[in-house]
Amino acid sequence: MASEIIRNANIFTMDDQGTIINQGDVLIQDGIIAAVDEHIDTDDHEKHVITDGSGMWLLPGFVQPHIHLCQTIFRGLAEDLTLLDWLRERIWPMEAAHDPDSLRASVRLGIHELFASGTTTIMDMGTVHHTEVIFEEAAKLGIRAGIGKAMMEMGKGMPNGLKETGEESLAESVRLAEKYHGYNEGRLSYVFSPRFLLSVGEDLFRQIAIEARRLDCRMQTHTSENPEESLAVVDRTGLDSLKFLENTGFMGDDVVLAHVIHLTAGEFNILKSSGSHVAHCPGSNAKLGSGIAKTPEMLEAGINVALAADGTPCNNNLSVFKEMRLAGYMQSLRQRPGTLDAKQIVYMATRGGAAAMGLTDSIGSIEPGKNADLVLMNPNMVHCSGPFSDPYTRIVYSMDERNVNTVWVQGDRVFHKGKVRGMGDAALLAEVERELEKLLQRLTENV
Repeated sequence: MASEIIRNANIFTMDDQGTIINQGDVLIQDGIIAAVDEHIDTDDHEKHVITDGSGMWLLPGFVQPHIHLCQTIFRGLAEDLTLLDWLRERIWPMEAAHDPDSLRASVRLGIHELFASGTTTIMDMGTVHHTEVIFEEAAKLGIRAGIGKAMMEMGKGMPNGLKETGEESLAESVRLAEKYHGYNEGRLSYVFSPRFLLSVGEDLFRQIAIEARRLDCRMQTHTSENPEESLAVVDRTGLDSLKFLENTGFMGDDVVLAHVIHLTAGEFNILKSSGSHVAHCPGSNAKLGSGIAKTPEMLEAGINVALAADGTPCNNNLSVFKEMRLAGYMQSLRQRPGTLDAKQIVYMATRGGAAAMGLTDSIGSIEPGKNADLVLMNPNMVHCSGPFSDPYTRIVYSMDERNVNTVWVQGDRVFHKGKVRGMGDAALLAEVERELEKLLQRLTENV
């Protein structure tokens, strides 16, 4: 792997001190950040790829610990519904209609969009079947990801194509973990992924917690997203959602909980004491009418909160820029402007995501010894011009995917000037259109 020097960029290190280096250099060697300084002298310039970052801003790659790549192809096909109807009437039937080819197209489309908007790392929850396809495409395209098959053993409205027993679900998850955890030279990991508390029972949750820790894998689930869902959990289990999870051992520093909007005071205390991480998805929560998470209170309590787009059918895009902006807007509406400041929000999109993934030692900031997961952005564009006194405010409230110039994952340049490495937009869109047409035909035949 060729070494590379990014020169003269404004470097937002996102280190513990929040250091910004104006017109600094970053040296990448063997995929690792070897040095960060105002100027890096080398005696062998001809051996380095030189990237001119003059006038550009360099940030750690964004980290989104809650994505559904399997749903990208469903964009625009599940509009104007609340959570449970959205799942039962649209999402589950379409997921059940996936075959390996349609899933491959969906994953490729999603990763293309993620790279183009500066995201280098995700935690992904697949559908019930064909999880190998997600690992294969993630490895081929070079994204850093934790991936798991959705586990579903019960649930009202679950189509036949997603039905499996708890024993089958656990056995398949363990098989995938043993095959793919640490895959692609450690860039990919396995994440045990029970869908939510209405599709997985107590015994299976307990077994998941045991097996995931035996295999040193992380865990993820959806919880407390929607009032109707939260009440249904109480009706089925007799417990509030987080109390149920605590009782099964499915809480802790190795757990990512997506959404976490509707909590009792007791559940908030469970969340705080457990060390579990929250994936805040403001775009999804707003579009499905689910509610507004108490993000500032969580952060104040020391709970790690990261940002994520969720999936395109409940958001319509995967851009972390829109999530950053909405995270700020929604708390301004809920409390007052400035409740979440812009620097906090950028932290949630970088360091917060890395913590949720268990990767703070290797990504999330620009520091020597960490992986070279980076995004270089051009701030000199009409839509984000102006005399901003705070650069983080400019990033959160004015910049977007149009500003992304170059993206690296572990020193590999995966996106540059509008092009994802190894992907042509026209061919990709033709593939997506073709596979979506066949998927919708299968959906019709299965009704």
